[in-house]
Amino acid sequence: MSKKLKIKLIPEIKKAWIEALRSDEYIQGKGKLIEKKVSYERVFFKYCCLGVVSKINSAQVKNDSQFKYRIGRISHIESSYPPVSWFRNLIIGGHKISDAKISKLLDKLVNMNDDRNYSFKSISNYIEKWL
Repeated sequence: MSKKLKIKLIPEIKKAWIEALRSDEYIQGKGKLIEKKVSYERVFFKYCCLGVVSKINSAQVKNDSQFKYRIGRISHIESSYPPVSWFRNLIIGGHKISDAKISKLLDKLVNMNDDRNYSFKSISNYIEKWL
């Protein structure tokens, strides 16, 4: 019988993601990872919870030459879903986790953000406890 693999985030990624979700720096949006908005000549961005981790990771890669986990940027920020191959790089031993299992987690996070209207704080609590 094979041991069931649990998805656990790389600690540095997990910590930065939780802190970002709990900060007031990101406006929560739905349906897209990162969406550019214009209102009264002011430009701002709205983020899905997965858009936040994309943004913070690319900032860490850019600003910290010693940052260990360089996974790159998601090229289609207007999409609603990051590629499984991209998210796999956020996970300890991600190469051992099936695409189906990662997709299921991404579905859960998108559902929490977009369909069930969980706040970033509630999503960060889930990440802290389970990932």
